[in-house]
Amino acid sequence: MATRFYYRLPSDLNNDHALWSGAFSTSRNVSKTQARVLLAKKLGRQKLEPQTLVVSGQDLERGSWTADEIRAETSAMAKAPRKAKRVAKSIHDVPTSFDEVQAMLKKFGLA
Repeated sequence: MATRFYYRLPSDLNNDHALWSGAFSTSRNVSKTQARVLLAKKLGRQKLEPQTLVVSGQDLERGSWTADEIRAETSAMAKAPRKAKRVAKSIHDVPTSFDEVQAMLKKFGLA
């Protein structure tokens, strides 16, 4: 039984008009990671762009993805790195006794 995979490339100029950049089928039972490798070979690339979305036809039939989710997953902002909030350190955060230091070490599994 052939498995059909649909893909959306973030750099596709037709993304405003079409939901998918293309599709391909494979007769082998492959995982999503293996499907990405097959797609890269099909497109003649070493690697796919990070925001490339590859979805099996079975996932689409199950209703796992909506059109808005598909478009959001491949947008440039989808995987933008987020900066962690810096927590201000104060003198009150420092343990004041040996017992507190031991408790902190135990809490983090270091003692």
